[in-house]
Amino acid sequence: MSRLHGVLSFGLGSLVVWCLSAPALGTEAGDPLFDSHELLAVKLAGPLRSLARDRSDEPEERDGRLSFTDSDGTLVEVPVKLSPRGKSRRSRQVCSFPPLSLELPKKEMSGTLFDHQKNLKLVTYCKTQDRYQQYLLKEYLAYRIFNLLTDDSLRVRLLQIEYVDEDRGDKTLIRLGFVIEHFKRFAKRVGVTRAKPITIPREQLEPAQASLVELFEYLIGNVDFSLVSGPTGDDCCHNAKLFQTADDLMLPVPYDFDMTGFVDPPYGSPNAQLKQRNIRERIYRGHCRAGDYHQNAIARAREMRQPIERLIRDQAGLDDKNREQALSYVEAFYDVLNDPQKLQEDILGACRYPD
Repeated sequence: MSRLHGVLSFGLGSLVVWCLSAPALGTEAGDPLFDSHELLAVKLAGPLRSLARDRSDEPEERDGRLSFTDSDGTLVEVPVKLSPRGKSRRSRQVCSFPPLSLELPKKEMSGTLFDHQKNLKLVTYCKTQDRYQQYLLKEYLAYRIFNLLTDDSLRVRLLQIEYVDEDRGDKTLIRLGFVIEHFKRFAKRVGVTRAKPITIPREQLEPAQASLVELFEYLIGNVDFSLVSGPTGDDCCHNAKLFQTADDLMLPVPYDFDMTGFVDPPYGSPNAQLKQRNIRERIYRGHCRAGDYHQNAIARAREMRQPIERLIRDQAGLDDKNREQALSYVEAFYDVLNDPQKLQEDILGACRYPD
């Protein structure tokens, strides 16, 4: 597949973005959207101002149109349903434009790049300033890093989106975004079943995956998650979903990595309850468990150090400052892993026992 070049014009300069086509980990025939990491150019038209201003608990679903050039060069345009989603990023104080849910017409998507994609989560630009593109790219990289650690992870596809706001005379704006694999497609690909308990005992977690998730969250500096319970009134879990395996264990799959030290957005704030000094301070939130699960997770992370660092170095569109910050943050993680005293103090000896 050829290299795709896209020029994104911003107010203070321009960003030239390209991504090489590469097979996604664990891909299943039938989901071509995630079969490649090549940047995909799309156009999204609709009442965008109305979507941005809808801060209600049950936001209205609005009509829009999605356009893209298919793999055979055909221009495809289909009607879609758009609605704002998320929590913190729907706050006016955090983002001027919210993440979106896309409902696509399954029949019209058949045979296209969006084959089998009925519902997708779209991570958008949050604010129009250039620096928010950098935060988005780092959040995208967090998903890609977890893809490197395990196939039991949500796949993502980076997009160059031309937004057309029908509320403002078809005013256009071009920004990066990315879509996230739907939980149902993940479950089908991996061979598990979506589970929605309120809470679970930590012993019910699939131990190898749970240990890897907890170490990954420490790698990216995330303390805003739970693998055993969700927010009041919601099912389990917090910034993670559970999937039941064939042996009745719960496979945790994390998502939503913007409020992390790796991304380090301006709206991030330290966790006062954990006495976190700043959002970049790592605090291990893993559970203690018998066996070699922690050591196996650590071995996997060590094994993937070079691919992770190469992923960051090769990410087009990431500016030098943010690239160096991301690499430095990852390097500090491996400094802990490779120092026996720090490893014991910060990870192995910091795990949590049942209350």
